[in-house]
Amino acid sequence: MPDTKNTEHLNYSEKNFDPPTEEDFLNSLSDKNAHQEAGFGTYILIWLGLISLTAITVALAGINLAGLTVITALAIAIIKSSLVANYFMHIKFDAPIFKIFIAVSLIIFVLMIVLTFFDLIFRN
Repeated sequence: MPDTKNTEHLNYSEKNFDPPTEEDFLNSLSDKNAHQEAGFGTYILIWLGLISLTAITVALAGINLAGLTVITALAIAIIKSSLVANYFMHIKFDAPIFKIFIAVSLIIFVLMIVLTFFDLIFRN
C-alpha cells in the first residue's frame, strides 16, 4: 500500500510552482544562442569595400591582362562573396557548426566543378 502521508509529489497548486511555458523555453534558447552583430559603421565600411571591389572589377574588364583577367575577376568575386556571407548573412557570428557546414558544401561544390572540367578535358 502506498504511503498517503508523503506529499512530496509535484502538485503545482500546493507548491506555488508555475510550470515552464513555451515562452520560457524560447527565452532560454535565445539567451544561449545570443550573438553579437557588427555595428553600423562596420556595415558602412563593408558596403564601401563592396562598391570599391565592384569598381575594380569593372575597370579590369577594360584592361587586357591576357589569361589573368578571369582569375582576377574570380578572386575579387570570392572576396566579395565572403564579405557578404560573413557580415550581411551573419555567418561570422554564428556557431562553428554552421561554418563547417558551409565549408564542406563549398568543398563539394568546387570538387564537382573540377571533376566536370576533367571530364571535358580528357574527352576524345
